[in-house]
Order: sequence, then structure tokens, then C-alpha cells
Amino acid sequence: MDDDRMDLYALNRAIDDEGTNNSQAGSDSMAYINFPTDDDGSSYDGLDISDNSDQTALYQGVTIGAGCLVLLLLLEAGCMSMVSTIISGNSPLQLVYDNVALFLMEMVTYACFFLLYLHAQGSPRRTKITMATIVLYNLLLLSLGQYNEENTITWYAQSSIMLGNGHLPLYIVVLYSMLYYVAYITTCRLHLQDYASAFTFTLIVVVLAFPIELLGPKFIFWTFHDTEPTLNDRFLSVPIAVLLAHIASAFAFYSCYAGVIALGLAGHTYIPEKAILEHVYPVIAVTLAIPFSVLYFTLLFHLLTELLLIEPNIVLLAFITLFVGIIWACDRLGGDLDPPQIPPWVYDGEWTLVWYDHAIVQAVCLYVLLTFVLVLSVNPTRLTSLSFHQQIGDCSIQTSYTSLLATTQTRFKYLCRADYDEEFTFCNVPFSRLHTYEPWYAVCGRRYPHKTFPNYFVCLLISFVTTLIGFRAAYSNVRPAFAQRFLPQKAA
Repeated sequence: MDDDRMDLYALNRAIDDEGTNNSQAGSDSMAYINFPTDDDGSSYDGLDISDNSDQTALYQGVTIGAGCLVLLLLLEAGCMSMVSTIISGNSPLQLVYDNVALFLMEMVTYACFFLLYLHAQGSPRRTKITMATIVLYNLLLLSLGQYNEENTITWYAQSSIMLGNGHLPLYIVVLYSMLYYVAYITTCRLHLQDYASAFTFTLIVVVLAFPIELLGPKFIFWTFHDTEPTLNDRFLSVPIAVLLAHIASAFAFYSCYAGVIALGLAGHTYIPEKAILEHVYPVIAVTLAIPFSVLYFTLLFHLLTELLLIEPNIVLLAFITLFVGIIWACDRLGGDLDPPQIPPWVYDGEWTLVWYDHAIVQAVCLYVLLTFVLVLSVNPTRLTSLSFHQQIGDCSIQTSYTSLLATTQTRFKYLCRADYDEEFTFCNVPFSRLHTYEPWYAVCGRRYPHKTFPNYFVCLLISFVTTLIGFRAAYSNVRPAFAQRFLPQKAA
């Protein structure tokens, strides 16, 4: 019995030793476990594993990063959509294939404007502001013509860079801005009296705009509304109303710009102390010039041609003759002989150069020469324009609008595919395959009517020669006379 008891005692002792060892091992393994306590120091049963805390922080970081990425993608998509609405691009290679004349005109326009930009950078500060003002004015004026699709009467072909959701080519804005800038500097070079300067500026703009206005419809740079009443009277392919619109817009710009600057800023040079006003007054001038241009066009066209029943071509000829007479009479009187006399270095940084080395003369001659070369070398029937045009539809639906003089203008809303007078065709596409009631379709150029090509040739030839002679005279003479002594004298 004693032996049995001893064996039982030893067995119990071994079991107790084994339990003690297990408890120590368990306590060592639990050293990595944190038992949180309440505020009063008492423990509770929940466990906080440090590894799970790191994983939670990682998950939160990934979630925040993913959210930021999604937000950035949404912002990028919104910005890209906004940018594409403002400006978009087309393939230059496709443009060369469709309409090489348009591509050449666009590239030469940018090159000419770059020459004028260099001229402005080398001229005084107010000349730079004048260039920026001209660009702003033409951008707003042309954009207003494309703002309402229901009232649009001009649709432009697609170029490499388009504005306004693909409706307005950038080169058109640049081209008209170039013509205005050239006219402004040239007007200053002539040093005429103030009353004659506005007419000089206007006449120069119309003369320089005539070549592109002549080629534009023929080479389908743009198309017109077929039944718009204001576009009925034309010289070759140029609506007389377009030239009258150039007279109205140019006269409004110069009169408002020169008037606001003269009233708000003293002198003819940039005033650093009035830097804010130097930039605010041109914006005010643009704001005033746009409604005045609409008013002048209303008086020129709707009043004279519709109410007084004068032919539009007679109105255009009368105003051009009047402008030439005023400019000639003022020039014969000697220009601005009375003070204040404006020295040429105030507005022209290249006033000492020979006339053919002047950036303005080079840009203008390059532009006019290109129009002459295009009419000689390009066949309009091989040109294509896939762009916005007047919608094809029911020829019997009419629409009307009221002018500022309360005259009612009535026209057909849709283009009649079987009866129209514009300078394009439907590229031999059968009538059954034409997309009706859609503004986006392709048109092709139309061949010259019988005996009309010589007229285009002579008009552009006379335009080039007249431009060359006129700008040679304007940039060879330096007025006022006292500025002659500042020029370098030729060696004997």
C-alpha cells in the first residue's frame, strides 16, 4: 500500500510540474498580446491586435488614394470636355488631302501673323496692347456670328485648329486680326488728320480683306446660307453685304478705340503710372465697338438698301469713292502738320528700315501673293469640305427675323438640294443618300462658270499690284518731316 501511495504521489507531482511549465510557456506567448484596460484601470475581455491596426491603416490609405485618383480622373475628364468645347484639332494630313488650298492659307496666315508679332514685340508697349485688343475684338465679333446656330448664315470649313466646338477656325480670327493690325500701323505711318484716319483704316481693311473674301466661297473655305436676303447681291462669289460688314466693323473699331484712348489717356506713349488704365480702356473700346459695328451695318445695309432702295453695289462704290476722296484731300493738305505731331518710333519699332524689309510689308505681300498663286494653281472641283453646312431639308419651310429697323427678313430654313446657287456641289452623291436635317456633311468645289476665271485672275492680280504699290509708298515716306533728320544719312 505504501508503494502504491508513493507511486500515486509521484504521478501527481509530475502532473503539477507539467502544468507549471505549460503556464509559464503560455505567459511567454501571451507577452505579445496587449490586454487593454478601461479608464479606471480594470481590464476587459476585448483584444487589440497590433497587426490588425496596421492593416486597417493600410486599407484606409488605399481607399483614400483610390478616391483621390477617381476624383482626379473625373476632373481631367471634365477639363478635357471643357477644353474640347473651346478648342479642338484636326489632322493636317487629312486637311492636305481634302483641301490643300485651305491648308496653305492657314499655314501662311500663321507665318504672317508671326512676323507681325515680332514687329509688335520690337515696338513700344502700347503697340503690343493694340495688337491684343485687335485679336480680342475679332475673336468676339466672329464668335457672336457662330453663337446661335438658328441665325448662322456662314459655316466654316474644318481647319487644323478649331474654336467654339468646331465651328470657328482659329486662322480666320488670326487673319482678320492681321489685317486690322496692318491697317492700324499703316494709318499711323500716313500721319493724316484724325477725321481722315478712321476712313483710311477702314479702306485698308476692306482692300486687304477682298482677296480672301473672293477666294473663300470659291475654294469652300466657308459656305453661306443659300436664301439669306442680305447675301443675294454678289460680286463674283463675294456678297456685297460682307464687304459692307467689313466697313462697319473696321470703322466702329477704329473710332471707338482711338476715341476712348484719346479721352482716357494723355499722349501717344505708354504711361507706366496708369498701367491698369492702359489695359482697361482698350477693353472698354472693344465693348463699345461691337454694338456700334452692328448699328453701322444696319444703317449701311438695311437703311440704304431696303428702306431707300439703293443697290448694295452702288452703296459700296459710293463709300469707297468717298473714303478715297477724304484721304486724298487730307494728304494734299500735308497731314498732321499742326501739333501734336506723332513721331514714328512711338508706334513702329521698324520705322528706320527700307520698305521691303519691313515686317508688315512682307506679311501683306506674302498673304496677297498666296491668293494670286492659289487661283492660278488650284482646281476648285478637287477640293472637299467635311464640316458644318446649312441643313438639307424641306424646301418649303420658311423662317423670318426682324432687323433693328423693324424690317422683316424672310428666308427658307433648309437648303434645297435640287435648287441652290452656292459655290459647291454634293460630290456626286445621289440625292437619296444625302443626310437630311443634319448640319454635318461633305461638299465639293464647283468649277468656274463660263468666262468667269479671267475675272478672278484680274481681280487678284490688281489686288496684288495695288497692295505692293500702296505699301511701298506708305512705308517709304517718313512723316512728320522733322523725323527725317533722325534717319541715317546715305554716304555720298
